[in-house]
Amino acid sequence: MGRAFSHADLPGTALVAIVDETLARKLWAGSGAIGKTLYADGKTFRVIGVVPDYRVRVTHDAASPMVFFAFAQHALGPERDARFVVRVRGDPSRMLATLGATVRAIDRSVPVAELMTLSHQVDADYPQIRLGKNVLLASGSLALFLSAIGLYGMIAFLVTRRTRDLGIRIALGALPIRVAAQLVGSGLRATGLGIIVGIAGAWLLSRFLSTWLVGVAPHDPIPYLAAALAVAIAALVACAVPAARAAAIDPAVALRVE
Repeated sequence: MGRAFSHADLPGTALVAIVDETLARKLWAGSGAIGKTLYADGKTFRVIGVVPDYRVRVTHDAASPMVFFAFAQHALGPERDARFVVRVRGDPSRMLATLGATVRAIDRSVPVAELMTLSHQVDADYPQIRLGKNVLLASGSLALFLSAIGLYGMIAFLVTRRTRDLGIRIALGALPIRVAAQLVGSGLRATGLGIIVGIAGAWLLSRFLSTWLVGVAPHDPIPYLAAALAVAIAALVACAVPAARAAAIDPAVALRVE
């Protein structure tokens, strides 16, 4: 990877390689890459497979042509290092020392330069993604908190302004639970409208954040549903407290309120 590649009409070779779809289209458009010969670094390689494109780094640029060589063949000279990924049960960080000891027990001549968890590797490779996620998460949490406070204040103000009216309704036989449900319903209707507008705006603007997404499609419905559910729960809690106060209004006291 990171070298210039070309193709040549040479006989088969013992050295093999795998190319990605971008390189296959660039060198053998319409004819298929399997079995073709690739020339790289003064050597010839027989293409034995084609893999989907992927980005080594998340950028706005298109995927770069890539080729993969067999580690055991040492085709481009002695390898300086190799990395193995091991899946474990439980906390991976607690297994690092055990894995290192296991390698040394099998062959003490094999140097183990570093041991790290996959999450640590991702954090090191994509710091801008992690920073962006944290900033957006903090901004979203703050916005949700402020929205809940605003909704609580609106319902509480409405209860205060309508104390006499609510007291009269309860005195005339209205069930307190129905009074509370009506207040909660009015708050949730406003919240539902806001959720619809917010999801529509996020859906339209998501393409601008597509290069920051790793393993998540821009229009994946699960994040939208999770955000809508979080807003709905916050709104329900914000409405329930003043609505409960409204249901507990004493009609005799409410009628004396100016």
